[in-house]
Amino acid sequence: MRLAMVVGWLGLSFLIGATLLGQQLDSSGPDQMGRCEEATFTVILINDTAQTLSDILITWERPNTDFVYVTGSSTITSHAGSPVQADPTETGVYLEWDVDALLGYGYSLPPGEAMTIDFLFDTNCSTVSGTHVATAEGTGFVTSPSDSLTVEVLPGAVRIYKNPGEIEARVGDVVTWTVTMENTGLGPVYNVVVTDALGAGLSYVAADPAPDSAAGGVITWSLGAIPSGGTAEVELQAQVLACEDLYNSADVRFGCNGEVCFDTEVDGGTATATIRLIVDNPLLDFTPPDILLPYCDPAGTTVTMAVTNVGAGPATDVRLCVDFPAELEVRNVQGGASWDGSCFSLPDLDVGESFDLTFDLVYTGDWCSAPPEGELYWEAVYQNVCGDEFRPPAEFGTYRTDYGTEGPPSLAVDLSGNQEVLICGDYSYDLTVSFSGIDACGGGTTGAIEVTVEVPDGFTVADPGGGTWTPGGDGTGGIIAWAEVDPAVGLSTTIKLTSPGSARCGQVFDLTATATTADCCGCVLTATDSIPIAVECRDLVDTVRTASPDTQEKCGTITYTTTYSFVDDPVLDDVSFNELTFIDYADNLQEYVEDSLTITIDGAPVDPVTVVDNTPGGSLEIQGIDDTSSVRGRTLVISYQMTFSQGSEPTSCPGSHTFYSWAELQLGPDCQTGDECTQYCSKSEATAVTVVTPSMNVTVEGLPDDFVDPC
Repeated sequence: MRLAMVVGWLGLSFLIGATLLGQQLDSSGPDQMGRCEEATFTVILINDTAQTLSDILITWERPNTDFVYVTGSSTITSHAGSPVQADPTETGVYLEWDVDALLGYGYSLPPGEAMTIDFLFDTNCSTVSGTHVATAEGTGFVTSPSDSLTVEVLPGAVRIYKNPGEIEARVGDVVTWTVTMENTGLGPVYNVVVTDALGAGLSYVAADPAPDSAAGGVITWSLGAIPSGGTAEVELQAQVLACEDLYNSADVRFGCNGEVCFDTEVDGGTATATIRLIVDNPLLDFTPPDILLPYCDPAGTTVTMAVTNVGAGPATDVRLCVDFPAELEVRNVQGGASWDGSCFSLPDLDVGESFDLTFDLVYTGDWCSAPPEGELYWEAVYQNVCGDEFRPPAEFGTYRTDYGTEGPPSLAVDLSGNQEVLICGDYSYDLTVSFSGIDACGGGTTGAIEVTVEVPDGFTVADPGGGTWTPGGDGTGGIIAWAEVDPAVGLSTTIKLTSPGSARCGQVFDLTATATTADCCGCVLTATDSIPIAVECRDLVDTVRTASPDTQEKCGTITYTTTYSFVDDPVLDDVSFNELTFIDYADNLQEYVEDSLTITIDGAPVDPVTVVDNTPGGSLEIQGIDDTSSVRGRTLVISYQMTFSQGSEPTSCPGSHTFYSWAELQLGPDCQTGDECTQYCSKSEATAVTVVTPSMNVTVEGLPDDFVDPC
């Protein structure tokens, strides 16, 4: 009995083991996946038993939900071989296929048959390695078969770098960078996107491969996948536009299903590059012109001045400032330049480039009062490409009136002739009036010249020299006038004047000539010339009177000598020496020294006829000389001594007194005195004399030092 039971138990155990071995569940799929990859997984249920399996439920347990089931990817293939698409129920990490529910009928898996379920898993940015477990259960199952599958997830990783990291460049240069993306991870990376952001001082030019977009300074490429250890490159060209914001940064990201697995912009690793700017500075060269403004031309003149950039870099925001006075107006600025009232604005100038600044300059002031002439201060102000301002030393130019080859309009008057005249004489005066300089300007020509000569009062005109004399109210003086004198010819003439009589003796008059015209600009030109005319009486005798000494003590004696030189003039033919009367007025109460008188004629001694001495207090008078010959052309010398009286100044000691000692020579009854043209018949002369009181100096020498008490 015990043996039978044992045998029976053994037989049952064998049967159960065989049944278990007949139900198999196989799971298959990749043993490695990268992130953002998709793979097919398969579950096969094999019924190797003699029993039919029904109410089948297949369960797949994922290691984590980041193995994402792809909806619509599941198909159930029954033993009959007809696949049916059917999505499992997803609960947490579990996927469940209720076969009857999914197929829509009660499905049975006969012995010896198999059914298959195929489906897809996606990995995402968070998927990590793990083991998947598949199980099956239902009616007819002795136990639930299972199978496991370990999947290693190989994450990708990227780094990005730019070469070169720094580039030397100038504004305007085109620079090239190579951007390299390297997958340093264990698995591939997908949906790789590269963005390169250019600073505001850079402008996109081109790229290889062509970017997906290039807007706002951001260039974007979609590069697809990069395998583990693989690289991808893009080449970028940009132009340097400014001196600032020359940075350049590039980032790379990858991911899937709208999710970014890694982004260097967020997670770190941005690649950067810079421009080391080389700045070449400009230098403007120009020579301010000598601006010539045509006289009286309302159109002014056209000025052209070359401005050249002789520096090493471009010049921008070029201005040329000049201090034109208010009466100089800038018009018609040409060639892209402009004028703002203080400065010309010029186009930018590249290295070696020249610009001709051309404009019209018009004088709006009064040509007649102040023709334009002066100095101008020119200053260039400009910037390099970086906006640094330059102000080189200013240059000086000039502006002036251009009168052409003729020169400025000018009127000249020249009056010449005797400046010392005797009364009642006829004298000639030469008058020249001329115009020179520009004769036609501004549509006009020089007008006729009007000339006048102002004749002094007392003078009469013997010959007006072609002019018209209009005398003054007393028939003398007045104006000589010439009208409509041709400026091309001028005036050259001689006038003759008759000097006044003896009433004007000793007076000085001005003879004045004036010329007036309007030049081609309508400006009044006036020129004048004047000469003085001294009216002299006929000096029939020249006189020299001396006192020796001219300074004398009051008790001393002075010798007076008066020399008369008679002119060689026929009017003196009837005047003889014996008709002369000499008078010394013995000023300052002088007293004649008796027998001190000497008289010579042409050096030969002669005697006086009568000597009347009323000094002191009166005069010394010599009436006549013992010689009846004519005085014409002869020389008379009268010499004598005087002394001072008690009443002579100075009257107190010490003292000093200066006075004039006067003497007169009367020419006698045969000297003509009948009308205004007759000469004066007497001659007076004076000399200065100083009288001092006596003084005495006493000097004692040889006395011993102690002879006088020093106190």
